[in-house]
Formats: sequence, C-alpha cells, structure tokens
Amino acid sequence: MNYLSKLISVLSIACIFANTNTFSQTNNVGIGTSAPDASSVLDVVATNKGMLVPRLTTIQRVAILNPADGLLVYDTTVGCFYHYQTSSTSWISLCPSSGPTGPQGPTGPQGPAGAAGATGPAGPQGPPGISLALTGYSQVNVYATSPFTPTASTLMGSVSTTVGATQKVFLLITVENNSANTYGGCEFAIYRNGTYLKAIERREDGYYTFSWLDASPALGSNIYEVHYDRNGGCGGNVFTGSVYAFVIN
Repeated sequence: MNYLSKLISVLSIACIFANTNTFSQTNNVGIGTSAPDASSVLDVVATNKGMLVPRLTTIQRVAILNPADGLLVYDTTVGCFYHYQTSSTSWISLCPSSGPTGPQGPTGPQGPAGAAGATGPAGPQGPPGISLALTGYSQVNVYATSPFTPTASTLMGSVSTTVGATQKVFLLITVENNSANTYGGCEFAIYRNGTYLKAIERREDGYYTFSWLDASPALGSNIYEVHYDRNGGCGGNVFTGSVYAFVIN
C-alpha cells in the first residue's frame, strides 16, 4: 500500500469516529451527544441502547489485584453490580440482600396508656319506665275490750282509684293481729266495685303483708274493698289493717 492509500485509510477512520463521538475542549467525551455535560468525563446518551460495564464471575472479581476505590463491575455469578471500597477493603454489593425470616422475638413490655378518646355519640332514647303513683290509702284500727270477731261482711279498708287506658292497679295490704288470741287461719278477700275478685291468703297470728296486681281494672273510677274472714276462721281477734292502691302506667 502506497503513502496515498495509507493517508486515505486514516482519514476515513477519523471521519467514522468523528460521526459517532464528540471530544469537547473541556477534555470530556460525549457518545450519542454533541454537547457532553461539563461535569462528566464521559456522557453517554441513548434511547434504545444501554451501557455495559465489565462482566466477571465472582472468582474473577475477587482476583482483581489492587482494585481502585469505586471500581465498578457486574458479577455474573450472583447477578449484581459491585463496587470496591478501599476504606473497608471490600467489594460492596449494590443489590438489596435479605436472608430468610428469623424466629419471632419475645413480646416487648407494654407501652404507656394512650390519651382518652373523644366521647362517643349519645345512645338512642330508652323505652319509658314504669310509673307507680299512690292514688288511694285506707287504714282501720279495730280495738275492743273483748275479742273482735270479723265476719264476711266486715270491711277492713276501702280505696278509690281512677284508671286510664292500659293502666293497672297494684294493691298493698298490711294486717297486724294485736291480740294474744290465736286462730287457725284467716282469709282476706278483695272486691272491685262490689264484685269479689280474689281471696288473698290464710295466715297465722302476727304481722303480714299481702300484694295483688289487678291487670284488668275497669276504665275510669274503681273502688277496691278488703274484707276480713270471707269464709270464716279468723276467730276472736283484734286487728289493725291498711290498704294502699298504686296506679301503674
């Protein structure tokens, strides 16, 4: 090859290199760009290609003699980038590493109680409660120098009530035998508006209390009477008695 042919070959190679790379006056190189960044020695720009760094196995990587601080390689054995750090004289992986999950540790101590929360909204209105109103009261004291012998017609007490729709009447009756005389049993009877409703109980001597609920009173005015000894058996005794009537809503 003569001198002219050699010169043409060199010029051709220079032209090819000039079309693909740019050397700026600031001593940096741009590949794929005519204006490499001034802070970079090498500025590579591409939209359809990447840049390859040296690819080594782990054995090859650790065999590099006196690697420079920041030396970058791709380890094909583990599939990760590594750079060398002279301060620790070790290769540092750029890939996140995580081993298997370890066993659960012990439960820590309980923390302090938090601040009290805000007051919650008020609950719904509850159903109306039962209203109990005393509407009648009667007391009778039967004292005699000789034993008192009550009969079926003997009235112990009478109370009047006025009842509205859905209301009920609760009767409370107290009886005390103030005599030393004894008897085998004494029956007390309840009447409403002159009609017999119920015999309460038969009891022995002493103080005792009866109660009874009239679940179906007559609407409007009601007169309740309590009589001694409806069927006999009280004998000769001295009694003190009280009758209370309560209207329940």
